[in-house]
Amino acid sequence: MAWYDITYSCGHTGQEQIYGPNKDRQWIADRKAEKLCPDCWKAEMESQRQQEAEKARVTAHEYGLPALEGTAKQIEWAEVLRKQWIEEIQDFLNGSNNPYGSKVKMAEAAQNVMSRTSAHWWIDNRAFTARHILKNAYMEVLESETAAVIKEQVEAETAVRPEKAVSETVAEITIKGDTISVYFPEKRDDFRVIIKKHGFKWSDGWHRSPGYRILDRAAEIAHVLLANGFIVRIPDKQIRDMAITGQYARESSRKISKRIGDKYGGWFAISWGRDEDYYAVARRLPRSRYSKPSVVVPPEYFEEVLDFAQRYDFTLSPGAEELVKESRDKKEKMLIVHVEKPEPVEAGKKATIKNPKLVVPEQVEIDEELRDDN
Repeated sequence: MAWYDITYSCGHTGQEQIYGPNKDRQWIADRKAEKLCPDCWKAEMESQRQQEAEKARVTAHEYGLPALEGTAKQIEWAEVLRKQWIEEIQDFLNGSNNPYGSKVKMAEAAQNVMSRTSAHWWIDNRAFTARHILKNAYMEVLESETAAVIKEQVEAETAVRPEKAVSETVAEITIKGDTISVYFPEKRDDFRVIIKKHGFKWSDGWHRSPGYRILDRAAEIAHVLLANGFIVRIPDKQIRDMAITGQYARESSRKISKRIGDKYGGWFAISWGRDEDYYAVARRLPRSRYSKPSVVVPPEYFEEVLDFAQRYDFTLSPGAEELVKESRDKKEKMLIVHVEKPEPVEAGKKATIKNPKLVVPEQVEIDEELRDDN
């Protein structure tokens, strides 16, 4: 190891620490002298980088490419990478050897690649050739076309059109979890009246979580919309058939559910519509109470509740049906005994315990063994 004074090709001088055998060190020093000094080399690299970046910006402008997104350094680097790919892609598209098929689809794939705006994406994929990236983009084009055809066929199959449609806008009805969603991208007062009447609320679409019989509720809103002249799309075949035929359990405003979450939790809760009044008859049920917004009844009076539901056409929720079953099972497991009612004590008299009355026989004889004639 030794230090050598070097005069670089740019005219600047400096010292270099050179390693290796003594016989080779001078030769290494001479080779370093043929190069630029470290400062000039950095300046040269920066100048070349700026030139490449400027050429990349010009090319992007010529091809009408979108601006990239990222940090300043990322954008500058990504623009240079994109320029290199443009040249490779153009050579590939203009060549006669195209192993992937349609040139039109290849051009579409190239356009999809060049439309990417993330500088990070260009940097992450810099190790791949343009041909490799273009092949993947080409396959994406084919897949998207196939998916579009399938989507069009499915939508055609799942859309139901009334005889006299009031609008060409389609109301799409879907279920996710316990929520029914209806998407209808047209502002119509008649549609809004129908959807709100059936309990749907707006939040980037019309949504409702009925709590139970969700298939019936979805089929019902679809059936009502069809009856009022709206085209509906229902991906679920079962719901679609129910909506077309009208074979679903219609929703009633008269409901008996299971109360949850307060001191009357586990009781029957009876409710009805705004335009109806069943308060008086509901309060005649044993031990009934009014707890807003329902009349509540203890579960042990399930038979009276069932009779009330049948007489006044009330619908039991699944929770209420389960409560009936639990109450019935509990009643059947009780021990049943027969106990006679004791005779009442006359007023003013003290209750006494009476000894049983002995019956005296008409004739009394002495046992021979006990007889003493002496």
